[in-house]
Amino acid sequence: MKKLTSEPLLRAADDFIKAPTRDKQNNLMLAADEYRDAWILAQPSIANTAIHIAKRRSLGTTYDRALEVTRMLEGIPITLALQERTSGSTDEHWWTLSWRTKYAQGGPNRRFYTTKDGFWTIPAALALEMIEEMEALGGLDEKYIDSSRRPIFDSLVSSKMPLVERAAALSKVTGPEEDWGKSPFFVIASDPNGQWKKVLIVNTDTDVATFRSITENAEYMPKKVLRPDEGWWLDNSMMDANVQQMRAFYSSLRDYLTRK
Repeated sequence: MKKLTSEPLLRAADDFIKAPTRDKQNNLMLAADEYRDAWILAQPSIANTAIHIAKRRSLGTTYDRALEVTRMLEGIPITLALQERTSGSTDEHWWTLSWRTKYAQGGPNRRFYTTKDGFWTIPAALALEMIEEMEALGGLDEKYIDSSRRPIFDSLVSSKMPLVERAAALSKVTGPEEDWGKSPFFVIASDPNGQWKKVLIVNTDTDVATFRSITENAEYMPKKVLRPDEGWWLDNSMMDANVQQMRAFYSSLRDYLTRK
């Protein structure tokens, strides 16, 4: 059980008051989330099943981690985790592969996909290496397939699309200020929720990659505008993808790097 203490939250609030920067805001939100979790777990009625479910729903999405692969990049750990994800509002659950990291060496967990320093990226070769290890551990096995939600699945791969369609598709998943090189490689995977898509983008000039989620749900938070006229928003959380989606990214990324 987490120890209930307000000290980290008060410290983060004081730091933000002294210097209300984006990083201090991120730290404050993280501290608030951790305090809330600890408070719920500290309640004496937590053993009661009905109350436990109600408390868990108030938490929103929860995760139970089963496997993980971690690498260090410039002193910062990057983890690909196989987790059972549970929706607090519906109790619906499925397996997901999640990219997780920290803001800085020794710093808090990275909550937001995009910060003042830009969006999260990873070397494409490192991403492939980590997915390969996850596959070797069994994290992409059939037993983890997301079969309880809408099973229809398809993906768009840029190298298999006509140039005009490729440009139109890329504009829906990126912002006008983003630079992905002369000829970016990308994969857009459908999702059981029709308002969502999962995306892999690779700058083919630098072989730097990113994994992101986009949504048509205008009410979703936290989100960022990509292109107002497209009707899609960028999920500003680190990406979760189900096994089918990660398999699509894995296969396409392996093919791309093999061809280089």
